[in-house]
Amino acid sequence: MVARTLFGRRLLRGGAIMLGAVALLIALAVAPASASPDPTAPTPSSEHLLAVMPMTLDCDGLTAAGRSYAKQHNICGYDDGQVHTDSVAYGNCGSSWIWVFDNTAGYADVLWGFSSTQGPVFYRNLLVSWKNWTTGGSGSYADKNWMASTTYSKDRQFGTKAGYVAVGLTGTVEVTLGTCSILHPVDNTVVTW
Repeated sequence: MVARTLFGRRLLRGGAIMLGAVALLIALAVAPASASPDPTAPTPSSEHLLAVMPMTLDCDGLTAAGRSYAKQHNICGYDDGQVHTDSVAYGNCGSSWIWVFDNTAGYADVLWGFSSTQGPVFYRNLLVSWKNWTTGGSGSYADKNWMASTTYSKDRQFGTKAGYVAVGLTGTVEVTLGTCSILHPVDNTVVTW
């Protein structure tokens, strides 16, 4: 009988503690609406702007395993089995593009450019980079100059040697409103002898 009483008291004490904890949780959950807000907490404001920028896979920087995965899942490519991109990047300043073509004899023809939706570009500071993933060779070309147009394009031949060649365009352009960044369009092809 004594054992039963001690067991019953422990059970009763444990139940009372549990009931108290539940009551405390309910009280916290339904705190009065008149409670003053934290004055240091940030509040939404029309001064904060949301910028949404495109995010794309950097197809010219893939490892061999990455290229294989991209080919299998058609992430960077066309149905020809080669890894390509759409070669055009769009943003709030306009668009930029780059294309590479096999010119045989170990040469790649590269065409790049941009179109501004923020008025005329008065200075371009571009960098065209290429990498031959087969040979490990790489190179770049700085395309910097004053100008006065909303569109620009240029082409150049690069001696890449034969292999899987990836190209990319980076840089900035200056418009009246400020600086626009090139959103890194990329393209790639197999250059032959």
